[in-house]
Amino acid sequence: MVRLIPTAEVAFTSRLTERAFDAAAALRWVHSPAAGVGGMLFPAMRASRVVLSNSRGMNAVAVAEHASC
Repeated sequence: MVRLIPTAEVAFTSRLTERAFDAAAALRWVHSPAAGVGGMLFPAMRASRVVLSNSRGMNAVAVAEHASC
């Protein structure tokens, strides 16, 4: 799979290293299945035009229901 990084346009991951990001020359969008993306906000990502999105709120109802039990 590592050999596919240079041609990847989209990544679905909760962890993207700077090394992988640097190798992903065609990357346009990263979506994290988690809410937190702080670990992916390294300088190169922030300076790039790559869109970074997350799944914030996806489990909000389930977590609230679990907490109320």
